[in-house]
Order: sequence, then C-alpha cells, then structure tokens
Amino acid sequence: MVQILLAVEDPLLRNLLADRLVQETDFQITGAVGDPESLLEVVQLSHPDVIILDLQWSAVSGLALLERVLLNVPEAMFLTLVSEEAEESQIQAAQNGARGVVTKTEGITVLPQAIRALGRGEVWFTRQVSRRIFQEYHRLARQLREQEQPLAGLSVREREVLSHIAGGLTNRDIAEQLHMSVHTVKLHVQHILQKLELPNRTDAAVFAVREGLVSSLPRRIAPKDIV
Repeated sequence: MVQILLAVEDPLLRNLLADRLVQETDFQITGAVGDPESLLEVVQLSHPDVIILDLQWSAVSGLALLERVLLNVPEAMFLTLVSEEAEESQIQAAQNGARGVVTKTEGITVLPQAIRALGRGEVWFTRQVSRRIFQEYHRLARQLREQEQPLAGLSVREREVLSHIAGGLTNRDIAEQLHMSVHTVKLHVQHILQKLELPNRTDAAVFAVREGLVSSLPRRIAPKDIV
C-alpha cells in the first residue's frame, strides 16, 4: 500500500486527484495540504511514501517549497506536477530534489504509474529529461574529480608538455621533443594554464612538482617563454 500525501493549493485539482487515486486498491491518501506553511509539519508527522506536489502556488515558489522540505526531510519522495511540458521546468524540479515529474496535461493518465515507480524507489522522468540529468551528473562528477585531482583535467599530451615546462624547456625545445609545431605547443601551454587556473609557466612548473609529475625543478625556470 503506497501512502500518498497531496500538496496542492487548488482545491478543485486536489479533490480531483484524491477522487482518482482512491480508486486504486494499492493507494492510500494519508492527507491533503493546501497551505504551504503546514506542508513540512504534515510530512514530518505522517511520513508518506510519496508526496504529490503541485509546483504552482500563489504565495510561494513551488521549487523553494520542495527544497525546504527536503532540507529537513531528505528522504521524502516528491512527485511534482508541472503546468508545461518544457524540459527546463522538469530539469529544475529534478535539480531541487524531485524524484519524478508529471505534466498536468498527462497527469491522470500516467499519475498512478509514476506513483508506483516512486513507491518502488525508482524515478519518473521522460527519456529526454533523464538523459539531461545524467549529462549534468556526469559534468559535475568530472568537475569534482578535476578539483580533487587537477591533473585529471589534462590530456595525455598536455601532461607531456607540462612535464617539459617543468624541465625548463622552451616552446621550441618542447616542439622538437614532441614532434609538433611551436604554434601547437603554445596552444597546449595556454590550455594548461587555463585549466589549472595558473598565471604563468613558473607556477605551472611548481604545480607539476607538487603533483608528482616531475621530481624536481631545474635551477632556473623563466616565468615567460620567449621563442
């Protein structure tokens, strides 16, 4: 039996949803909230399996309301109702912690399926939105990995160039060593400094030693490489 809490300001929509959902033998409506201020208290008292939250409220932001409850009850399972099919609205709901999104145009048709999915611990998003969520997760994971391990953000070739910079080589020397043009080396150096957020070659060389890319620096490293 899936315990459901309705958090919908519009009484007509709230009653419509309740009348439809009670027809399902595996659903139980444990409460209905039309006042945003009491939502957190009701969630904490009733511990519903799924909270159906309409994001359209007259006095508050539905996204802010969602975030507020999850801040206090992080395990709460929110299935949000959105007025439009725009992906951005659904992405925002996911970013704020919703486990699923149903548009009001498809609501009654797919709502029972979505509730059961959340009740099983799954999520309910369209394929397009799921793909974008995954892409965003991948981007953030890569960003975090690069922050924790800065060298991970450099390509193999950029690491080679950086090790030669730390060895005190000029761009022309590096070009000869790696069999590439001086122009290409300059581009690699620019990318290295940008990715590592370093101001010059000297700091890049020091970084290479600190991260273990090379064991030590030569006696003299020029801050700027003049070719």
